Parts: sequence; C-alpha cells; structure tokens
Amino acid sequence: LKARRRAAFRRRHGIGPETVVFASLGFVTPNKIITEVLHALSDLPHGLSDWCYVIGGENRDPRVQKLVRTLPFQGRLIILDYLPEEEFDTVLAATDAVINLRVPTSGETSGTVCRALAFGIPCIVNNHGWYAELPDGATWKVDPSLE
Repeated sequence: LKARRRAAFRRRHGIGPETVVFASLGFVTPNKIITEVLHALSDLPHGLSDWCYVIGGENRDPRVQKLVRTLPFQGRLIILDYLPEEEFDTVLAATDAVINLRVPTSGETSGTVCRALAFGIPCIVNNHGWYAELPDGATWKVDPSLE
C-alpha cells in the first residue's frame, strides 16, 4: 500500500523516482520555522541532486506564502492545504525525510514525527526538548545553536 501511495503521489506531482522529497506536514505555524527552512533550501547549490520540498497543512503563517513568491525554487516546491488523514498518509508515503523543526518548543510531542517514524521515514528535528530524546538512528538533530 505504501509503495502504491508513494508512486501515485509522485506521479500526480511530476516527481521522479530518484527525486529526494522533503516534507513539513501539519499546521504551518511560525514556531515551525518553515521560513528558515525555505531560506536554507534556496541556498542549496543548483547542481545538487534532484530534490523537492512539500509543505502540507493549513497555513497559519502568512510569511510563508510571501517568502515563496520571492525565492527561486524552479518546480522544487509543492504547497498543499489542509490534508485529510488519508492524503496526509499518502504524502508521508512519498516522503524521504520529514523536516519538523520547532522554535520555541514547550516540550510538546509531534504527531507528524510519530507518524513519520511509524512509516519508517527519518526526521530532521531540533536537538532539544522532546525531540532530543528521539532515537539517533531515525532522526537528524539540528543543534539549537545552528537555528
């Protein structure tokens, strides 16, 4: 089922099988620092291997849309609105790594990270709060001093 969902989502959005898909899913809020992620991705060298970034979830951060219009992503960005549960799982199935950063964090857990790890998808998280306790073999942890 996961392989079929992965293939269907990638086909629907014109994503090749070799393309690395990063995704940030759930409510788009300022503390998820998606604007910083967008800046970091836009700074990647153009010759870097094929990748795309999916932002999926109700947007509660107007800075994200504003920034998207100014950065040159050349088809590497997919923005989806609120995702019903089945579509959320379909996007997860098509994802190679979830980016789920939060600054600040107040010790909350992340349903998106829990679901991604259950799907066997590695996550990029902050190395503080609840996230610091996640297994190193399943996460890449960003040092808070680098945020």
